Amino acid sequence: DLRLLEENGCHMVFTGTLENFFPETSHGREIQQENPGFYAQGLEGVFRPGHFSGVRTIVRRLFEVTGDCRAYFGEKDFQQTLVVKDLAAIMGYPQIIVCPTLREANGLAMSSRNEQLTTEQRNLAGRIFQSLSAAIRAWDQGERRARKLQEILMKMLDHPQIDVEYAELRDPENWTAQPLEGELKNPPQALIAVKIGNVRLIDNTNLGNTGPVEIA
Repeated sequence: DLRLLEENGCHMVFTGTLENFFPETSHGREIQQENPGFYAQGLEGVFRPGHFSGVRTIVRRLFEVTGDCRAYFGEKDFQQTLVVKDLAAIMGYPQIIVCPTLREANGLAMSSRNEQLTTEQRNLAGRIFQSLSAAIRAWDQGERRARKLQEILMKMLDHPQIDVEYAELRDPENWTAQPLEGELKNPPQALIAVKIGNVRLIDNTNLGNTGPVEIA
């Protein structure tokens, strides 16, 4: 990370240990966990219990230390960006910048865990982006039925080597724990989490997004 930052013109890096950030405790298990907030409902909040409490606890202390600044988070972890934005709104700082997802040549969202995939699994993981793209096309062509859009999401993920945890729609402006139903007026966020082998992969997009895809 330090090498990449230096190559891209970074002159100073702020780092710290758990003991630096939480000097009042002697062990991580003693840290008082934050309430994760409204946006932790459903999806990642169900499949990764306790994760958002940890995120919110650590990020709050980070924000307290760094103060009013700009903080950058990746759109790939969409639900997490909502949790962090909610925290920043309560604290009154910092400004949260959500960075677009960078993708590999087959559309797979870039992540360090992709390195754990075999070549066959990496090719198979391209179905995640194909699933999102199919739902975008359906929305663009006038499909507004939530159930039908969710069926389209699931179609490309129907494979014996893909274990689907969720492939659902949410209103990014009015978050709910349950999937959207009925006729939709506004473009929803499509969110997917699957396991291929032992590797867990997540991705998402807004179905109103018809702009260019960022391929690294």
